[in-house]
Amino acid sequence: MALTRLLTGTLVAGCAVLGLTAAPAAAQSGTLVLPSTLTLTASTGTGAKAVELTCDPVGGNHPNAQTACMELAEASGDPAAMPVRETHRFCPMIYAPIEVRAVGLWRGKPVLFRDTYANSCVRDNKSGSLFKF
Repeated sequence: MALTRLLTGTLVAGCAVLGLTAAPAAAQSGTLVLPSTLTLTASTGTGAKAVELTCDPVGGNHPNAQTACMELAEASGDPAAMPVRETHRFCPMIYAPIEVRAVGLWRGKPVLFRDTYANSCVRDNKSGSLFKF
């Protein structure tokens, strides 16, 4: 009976140790990275397109996910605060509106963003790679 308890205790302790060593490095270091998954849509008068963007780790079907995640991280996950990349690119004054939306989670916090840009050039200047798909 004592041997059974000893073996059971050893087995439980061994599983606990294995569980800790199998945990992700971020969880072991105490900085747990929460999920970041967004559905991004862009709509024009002729149609709409949607992509998935996953960060931490980078994934989804966004054509430039790595850059979009980096830029979104600079804005603390807030598409309204995306860093403007002043490329000094002149945008034509052609009105071809593009409505964009971002819905999902950024490191566990809900994201709900919607805006309309005058055209794709203005969209790219104000939102970087995030809605460039």
